[in-house]
Amino acid sequence: MALARVRVDRFTQSELGRAGLEELSRNLWSGLCQTCGRDLGSESPSVVVVDDEVSITASLHHAACQQPRWTRAGVDRTGRYLTTVTRLMAVPFGDPARDPFAPTLLVNPGLEQVTLAHTKPEGYRATTVADWRPSGLAPPTPYPHRASTSSATAWLEDDRLIVRCGDVFWVSPVHPADSMLTGLIRERGEVVLAVSTALDPGAMTNPEPVKRVLAAGDLATATIGLNRELPAPDVSVPTRIIESDLAGADEHDDLAWLPEASFSGPTFDRITGSFELGMGMDGPTYWRLTDHGVGAINGLIAGYPGTGRTNILRLVLVEALCSTIFNIAVADPMNRNNLLSVVGEQAVRMAGTPADTVDLLTWAAEQVEARQADAERWREPSPKYPGLVVAIDDAQGILADPYAADLAARVAFGGPHIGIALVVVITAVQPETVAGRRDLLLALGEKNGFLFDRDQVDGWQALNNREGQVEDMH
Repeated sequence: MALARVRVDRFTQSELGRAGLEELSRNLWSGLCQTCGRDLGSESPSVVVVDDEVSITASLHHAACQQPRWTRAGVDRTGRYLTTVTRLMAVPFGDPARDPFAPTLLVNPGLEQVTLAHTKPEGYRATTVADWRPSGLAPPTPYPHRASTSSATAWLEDDRLIVRCGDVFWVSPVHPADSMLTGLIRERGEVVLAVSTALDPGAMTNPEPVKRVLAAGDLATATIGLNRELPAPDVSVPTRIIESDLAGADEHDDLAWLPEASFSGPTFDRITGSFELGMGMDGPTYWRLTDHGVGAINGLIAGYPGTGRTNILRLVLVEALCSTIFNIAVADPMNRNNLLSVVGEQAVRMAGTPADTVDLLTWAAEQVEARQADAERWREPSPKYPGLVVAIDDAQGILADPYAADLAARVAFGGPHIGIALVVVITAVQPETVAGRRDLLLALGEKNGFLFDRDQVDGWQALNNREGQVEDMH
């Protein structure tokens, strides 16, 4: 379904400009929230733009799940809930008055997500056509060319059409009303594959929208021959949402998942003690590792699972390592975010279970006590006397225990002035998340905080209002 309105932040509006926003709107369609997987419904969704400095990927989310923003940090599970739509249709290539319509499988590989790249002088344009060129697809000139790769093939069964292009299989149901098209496919021994994010094939009633994308060069096509020798592959029953092997896989298996965060290189500045965390609506957002004369700085990252919390933590840890003045200790008590495999090898200590996480906190509290005897030497982190970032992902289940919360408080209050910082990821800025220790939440988020949704912002403001002060967090 076409989108009447979307929510974008001011930076995205400024960066894309009118033409870029129009390109965005042509290539995004209402489907599923890319955070929670539920239907977007009739509300105006938030657009989250992830910038990897080569291209940008925009995706749609419920306003309650994600704030609209432009960021360098990825969004957890981006692409996990993409809706792929296919439709078999007769499409007019060449001269509609003279040339016969070709049986064509129209595909939108993802209604809710599109990648754009900046080109001169056009500005931001969707990369869908360019992305499929390596697989042998290209705009028709004016007719689709014949696919030259052996990995492009098709099978026509009684109730479905299966098209393979590279490592991707698309399945479209075949109905009795399609008998004329299927007859032509069998007679000619071929079908046209046409891919575009500027179409919603499921909402089309005639080929007029195809004419529009053809004129704009937004359709990647190839004529693909029927495979009459090998049997059709064993693929799942076709549905409106066609899930690839990757999309349907268990996140704990051995698949090489796409990177969840973009990291173009360290930006830590020793003079300011900070690095660029991402791009917000008002410009760059920064995270402070050190404060001259004070020491290391704690941090609080809060949001619901799947919003990108772990990506932010990864960036903090990588920047800390690249600074050369910090060691890291990492805990992933739920062992579900692949955190230890990404940065664990560089850690001086790591934990992958709740019990090991409590042990890590105990060790960190002992490090605080040990450094107290020579506090001045450790105050300013340096290569000779490195600081320590103690990071705990999914910390809410650990810190809800009073004993663990007390250990965390010993690190958060006693650590910064001797170069030790505690950074935690939690689901909610609520005292019960940390065994009622409001003072611990304030100590963690006083100078560094990343809040992913309105609930967390409201929680932080309520926390500060009760203390008689109000501070804004990015």
